[in-house]
Amino acid sequence: MIGVVMILSGFLGLLLADFGFIQHCRKYGKTKAQTYFNPAMLQSYVILILCVLILTGAFIGGHR
Repeated sequence: MIGVVMILSGFLGLLLADFGFIQHCRKYGKTKAQTYFNPAMLQSYVILILCVLILTGAFIGGHR
């Protein structure tokens, strides 16, 4: 259970950081595709998808 809470808090933190970065870019007029698909953002998207898969697996298969 502690692991699930840690993964969930990391997921939420990374999600908030991504939204904050996107808002920052929109505020300063940097809304090109390069802004949203730079290597750091792509890595964070992959981590978010992996977190969703891990949490889904924990909630579905963790009750055995």
